[in-house]
Amino acid sequence: DDSFADDSNTAARFMPGYSVWDLSGEWQIGAGPLTALAGINNLLDEEYYARIRNDGIDPAPGRNFYLGLRAGF
Repeated sequence: DDSFADDSNTAARFMPGYSVWDLSGEWQIGAGPLTALAGINNLLDEEYYARIRNDGIDPAPGRNFYLGLRAGF
């Protein structure tokens, strides 16, 4: 939901509400201990604010991707 980043509810520190969708998947590689991982954060590239500081509001990162491998022992 919408909110303000200060106790005075000043318009300069207004933060609109947002929804963020992520997508992730895992794939077992054969019968061995390896699993492949992949995902997308902020799938719809929503613009929103991640951190509030005394000197302003930091925007959150846009859409980003990741790939990886996991080994189980």
